[in-house]
Amino acid sequence: NLYTQPADGVTPPRQLDDRVGETWAQTWIPGTNVLVDVGWHMDDIDAAAISTVPIDGSGEPEVLLRIPNADTRSPRIRPDGKWIAYTSDESGERAAYLHSLPDLARKIPVGVANQVRWSVNGNQLILERDGVFRGVSVIDAADGGLVLGDDVEFARIEGVRDVHMDPLGRGLLVLRQVPGTGRVTELEMVRGWFQEVAELLPGR
Repeated sequence: NLYTQPADGVTPPRQLDDRVGETWAQTWIPGTNVLVDVGWHMDDIDAAAISTVPIDGSGEPEVLLRIPNADTRSPRIRPDGKWIAYTSDESGERAAYLHSLPDLARKIPVGVANQVRWSVNGNQLILERDGVFRGVSVIDAADGGLVLGDDVEFARIEGVRDVHMDPLGRGLLVLRQVPGTGRVTELEMVRGWFQEVAELLPGR
């Protein structure tokens, strides 16, 4: 289950939901107190669901996106709150997709990826697959949609387990596993790649 706990070191944790299954907290809807999670629950064990949960107790968890017979992971909300990126194996191969929010009316395939993250300004998607990192530029269209631009590989890192964006925009935090050890022993921060991508994509 999901819990919330103030960082004061004193207040005890408070349970947010009582859904039966497995749930992982993922991200926030910017400017709100709504948490976005992903999980497998007993009400529909054939598909993973991306749900929203108000942490102030003002409402119950609500399914935001569920794709039948698909394993959906890695949901991330664009900083402007208007698009959600996620990965899914609905096509038979794990890939990243975009959906408009809150209506989910528009869907944009992005490309093969195990993980997807937004850049701090929301103008780029960071895709990771088997340790290969790519940056895909994202351009706002006049009709409210998005247009995908250049897709550039900028790094290769072995043993990637998880990826997070530095909230100050300085780079990526990459959790690595040393091959053959079965244990995560190193946390690596990749800095300066924004400049490298900018050089590869002049004018972006």
